Amino acid sequence: MLSKREKQGVLMLLDKMPQEELKQLASTVTNHLITLQSKGEAIKAIIMYTENAEQFLRRKLVKRDLLFTYLAECDVAISPQSDKSALIRRVMEYWQSPPVTEQSVSVAKDTHCELKREEVSRAERPLASQRRENTSTSSLHKGGKETDTTHWSQELAKQFSSWFFSQLNLMHPMNAQQTADWGPQHFLPDACLKLYVIRGPQKDLETYEGPDLVANRLKCLVSDEELIFNPNLLPDGTRGRSESHGLVVTMVCGTLHQASNCVGVFEQNTGLVRDPLADNKWKVKFVNLQIKCSSPSQMPTLEGLGDKLALTS
Repeated sequence: MLSKREKQGVLMLLDKMPQEELKQLASTVTNHLITLQSKGEAIKAIIMYTENAEQFLRRKLVKRDLLFTYLAECDVAISPQSDKSALIRRVMEYWQSPPVTEQSVSVAKDTHCELKREEVSRAERPLASQRRENTSTSSLHKGGKETDTTHWSQELAKQFSSWFFSQLNLMHPMNAQQTADWGPQHFLPDACLKLYVIRGPQKDLETYEGPDLVANRLKCLVSDEELIFNPNLLPDGTRGRSESHGLVVTMVCGTLHQASNCVGVFEQNTGLVRDPLADNKWKVKFVNLQIKCSSPSQMPTLEGLGDKLALTS
């Protein structure tokens, strides 16, 4: 059975298809047992008789260009040269990630992640209490259950990572006509960036301090070097953890693309802190970004990456 989020996505895709293709797809899905006359009937039948979202996306009539257009409209960044399999994987990641709502994490509007009042109170608990709640990354799924603190930290990490790289990718020259909400206003006055670049045995480190330098250097990776970040937003690629004094660390990895080529992988740890001078909205305190030039055969995971980054600046 399709989840509510998957049904909404399938409906958006079907609505973009020509009527004749819809009828063909409906006939295939229903094993040619139902005759459908209108576009509405075809859409209803396809959704009703589709049990698996990925199976639907792999159907021949669900074309690559359709998937790319859908992702673009949803502000989900991916290389224009990606094949259909990569697009399907990205759509599934998007459907499985928590939806952005006003009550969860509002990053699309004000670029910061605001927790619900109950979640904020948890972040203010003493460190000893947080330890008792077992919020370390190694226990995110211990016993098949998550603590409340772990749950909102994980949700925050996914929502922030999705927003962060979507906005950063909009700095790419191919997106020159689109408006991005990017700049030093999303970083604390003492923000710092550590950028590690690994090329074979060589590992170079660049360090930047201050919101203007940090925001500009990250922007240049996309606007000047024309890199596209493709984060892994599934649980094995994105994690969050709460530290002492209200700090939340998000960890995410993914692939790097340049033109039609996948040129490497990346891992990023970001420290988020509530800014009391900005209505307690979340701002970036530090970014540790590691870029490794390679030719990955699959989407990386946090457990599978070597050369691990430090969790704090």
